[in-house]
Amino acid sequence: MSQCGNKLFTAIMGVNLVMVVSLLKGATASENVSSILQSIVSGQKYDFRIRPDIDGPATKVILGLIVESLGPFQESTMDLSVTFYLHMTWFDARLKFNEHKHITFKAHDETQIWLPDIYFLYEKRSHHHHMTQANQAMRVWPNGTARLSTRISLTVSCTMILDRFPMDSQECAVHMMSYAYPMTELWPELDENHIVLPDTIKVSKFDVLNYNTGAYNETYDIGDWRGVFIKFNFKRQVQTYILTVYVPSLLLILMSWISFWIDAQAAPARVSVGVTAVLTATTMTASMQDTFPVATTAKAVDVWLAVCLIFVFLSLMEYALANYLIVLQERKMVKALTAQGGTMPAEAEILPPGTTLRSLASTKYARNVRASIKSRNRNAGPSTTYNQNSTRRHHETFIARHLSHLTADKLDRFARVIFAIAFIIFNTIYWSWYLT
Repeated sequence: MSQCGNKLFTAIMGVNLVMVVSLLKGATASENVSSILQSIVSGQKYDFRIRPDIDGPATKVILGLIVESLGPFQESTMDLSVTFYLHMTWFDARLKFNEHKHITFKAHDETQIWLPDIYFLYEKRSHHHHMTQANQAMRVWPNGTARLSTRISLTVSCTMILDRFPMDSQECAVHMMSYAYPMTELWPELDENHIVLPDTIKVSKFDVLNYNTGAYNETYDIGDWRGVFIKFNFKRQVQTYILTVYVPSLLLILMSWISFWIDAQAAPARVSVGVTAVLTATTMTASMQDTFPVATTAKAVDVWLAVCLIFVFLSLMEYALANYLIVLQERKMVKALTAQGGTMPAEAEILPPGTTLRSLASTKYARNVRASIKSRNRNAGPSTTYNQNSTRRHHETFIARHLSHLTADKLDRFARVIFAIAFIIFNTIYWSWYLT
């Protein structure tokens, strides 16, 4: 019994000893970190207002980005929104300490340490993320290397060239530069190995092609600054606009051509089709303009919609000309009736209601009228024929004389062919120009 008690007591004492040693080690490690931090930020050894190696060369700051999301890409305001993790790495000999592990600072704990003052050029809106805590951390290694990581959402200005819209490609860059230090004191540099653009990132209405980086020098009155940038390249998804703009406008043109197969005397039907097509084309053009800034050059979609509107308008004007030709035919019939005797005989009076000019022209009475006119002209003397021709030339207009051989039916048949050929030629030129 006593032997079992001794074993139990020994085991309990061993566990307690292990716990005490662990606590002592934890306390020792915590005290070491605290002492290191105290030595780093003590006023005599470290001044966070002075950059590292102030008497030496420029402090090199290595920048890296991990892109989290891109978009939306706004044509109306010409800007791009992007969310990314920004990493800044630099060397500060004043941060060296004698430990084999790094020290991690949470947000706002590194306020007593010098930090690079990198800012973003052409930035419209930006903010740091603070859910559930500020998304920022800093890590310091024993050799004095420091790394600051922060999560940023940014909206930057992008100058877009929209003359080939929607068959266009765009590029948008994020520019970074030191605000206070010229290139002789701080040297920013992008590290290609620390730039990550995941393949899973999608942008509405665009395909993300790739990215490229670069650097440049900017000269101001007080010195030269070095800037770096990462440029994202996009290709617009034209399929969306084919379904929402090109196909509806094409169907609209085809709808306006339906009037060429409608009887020219059916005025309500042809006018309603033409006016509806014109108003719809005008509305489509205006709605597209509302989503884009005022451009100095016409966009590809503007050219398409303008030509579609012209085709629709010309189809309406074609009916106006066809209607005018019908009026000329009616005038000829009235003159023929007047030459026959001034009154309409019984054969014409018994024609059913709604009889059109085409059906009247095919009647036996109309043929008799034409034959009578020819016979009267042959029997009349030269002076009579001359007087009739002079009177006709005096009253007929220039257009009527030149359209005397053309009828509404012939005009509709010509329009069916001419409009189709013209639209095919336009499509060939349009797509070969903007798709190359």
